[in-house]
Amino acid sequence: MRLIPASPTVRGGTSTPFTGSGDPAVARSERLRRRIVSAAAIAVLGAALSVLVGWQFGIGWLKTPFPSHSFMAPNTAVCLLLAALSLWLLRSGNPSDWRLRPARVCAFAMAVVSLHFLGEGIFQLELHIHRVFFQHRLPDPFEGWPPARPALTTSLALFLLSLSLLLT
Repeated sequence: MRLIPASPTVRGGTSTPFTGSGDPAVARSERLRRRIVSAAAIAVLGAALSVLVGWQFGIGWLKTPFPSHSFMAPNTAVCLLLAALSLWLLRSGNPSDWRLRPARVCAFAMAVVSLHFLGEGIFQLELHIHRVFFQHRLPDPFEGWPPARPALTTSLALFLLSLSLLLT
């Protein structure tokens, strides 16, 4: 049995981009995929940062993505910020170790927070994680849903997004 020596990229050199065969059409589609993923990460990062700036400085139109809808909770914006960072780090087809670990840490933190939101919503618990960020800026709770807690559907979507980032 003859062993084939490992290539320099396997032994710890720089990783090669995920382009499949060497076909120019495949390389072109890979570049397009990276551009789309990068644009999505930048758009989500910009939206999350604008919501956080809106909460910090009390700018109402930055807290509400769509004028006719309710505001985005600050913890939701933090989760989206973590998702954008994770997506940005995972934008290459085969990320290196120094990109993969922080991307997974961001996705795991997002999963923990979103599971916490789901637990609070489903079991009607008051664990107050929704008041961690910008507590001094949040309105007082009213009857029904606490104002800074994301909706159950949002919490579920954040959890599923974090799982997809973890499994990438």
